[in-house]
Amino acid sequence: MGRMIWKVLAVLLAVWLAFMVIGGFLAMLKTFFIIGSIAVVAVLLVSLVAKRRR
Repeated sequence: MGRMIWKVLAVLLAVWLAFMVIGGFLAMLKTFFIIGSIAVVAVLLVSLVAKRRR
């Protein structure tokens, strides 16, 4: 009976860890997407301002 409890706890811990890793990966991708979008907007604005002054 004791081994069964440990196996259940191990499975629950593994599932929890997997969800934590997936959540961290998705948070990283979301952060990169936001930073990339801001960089694209900044490049577009700078290029528009540079063309307007010529």
